[in-house]
Amino acid sequence: MKRIALVALLLGVFAPGLATAQEQYRSVLVSIKPEADIPLPPDPNLFQPGAGAAVSGSYAFPFFTPLSAGLAVNYHLGRLQHDDLGNLGSLSVISAEPTAELRLTFWRRFEAYLSGGAGYFYAFLNGAPSSAASNLVLNGRIGVGLRATPTLTIGVQGEYRRFCSLYHLIGVGLGVDLWLGGVTVLRVSNESRTD
Repeated sequence: MKRIALVALLLGVFAPGLATAQEQYRSVLVSIKPEADIPLPPDPNLFQPGAGAAVSGSYAFPFFTPLSAGLAVNYHLGRLQHDDLGNLGSLSVISAEPTAELRLTFWRRFEAYLSGGAGYFYAFLNGAPSSAASNLVLNGRIGVGLRATPTLTIGVQGEYRRFCSLYHLIGVGLGVDLWLGGVTVLRVSNESRTD
């Protein structure tokens, strides 16, 4: 019974690679995503448009390469403005989130992806670092891109991000994805050759 389970596991890992023998299996994805942030109601009464960026790394599963899991580190800079109090400075928010992503390729050159994550954030006023807060962060992201090379994709993406008990926003920006590592799958040929 153990041997059957082992064979089934090995087939699950290696069969998808053999099924795509003309392509390359790509294992590790590194992404950089700068964006413009737009706070959502009712937060625009205090939080003004800002900017953010994410750096992430993820691993594509050999048994189903469109699916990957990883970790993202995000930084967001928000401006604080109140109708009565005026300019209140700026706020830095740093977060770390485990993520999951589904990425599909169309016509060999175009990619679309959907990802989500949840983690923890730490926020502080830039003029008064002792004024800080922390809590859960949730996010969802969707994007499309053009594969410039077999390992480099450049595209656009949109994001919804909620810093629980602080504020929430949508972000629109660019995405640069670079695949690292992986193994080239051998080409399979049905031709027989005689010497």
